[in-house]
Amino acid sequence: LGAGKTTLARAWLAELGHRGAVRSPSYTLLEPYEGEGWRAWHLDLYRLGGPEELELLGVRDLLAGPGLLLVEWPERGGPAVPPADLEVALSHDGPPGRRRVRLLARSPRGAEALGRLAWAEGEAGG
Repeated sequence: LGAGKTTLARAWLAELGHRGAVRSPSYTLLEPYEGEGWRAWHLDLYRLGGPEELELLGVRDLLAGPGLLLVEWPERGGPAVPPADLEVALSHDGPPGRRRVRLLARSPRGAEALGRLAWAEGEAGG
């Protein structure tokens, strides 16, 4: 808790072109976002009562179409949550006020995204 998951989601959505507010889905469980040529859903499953609640949220319908799915606490969704393309782990293991980020590609799409991220960081001089 408090590792910066929603802050990361906010940055990801801003990169897609989202200019509005990005709310933490801690209580709503699901926040949808849409822009020109893209759709995204931010889920926080920490307070999920069980995987069956995902059915009530209509997650199966979301997964049937194209879009970006940002999921906090995916293990709480059980098999209803598809395997991640890119796994992001945040921790407080660094200096005070900073986070350590670990990125792990779990699919060819994840490897492609990770490669683009590494290229963008190199272009920025990082």
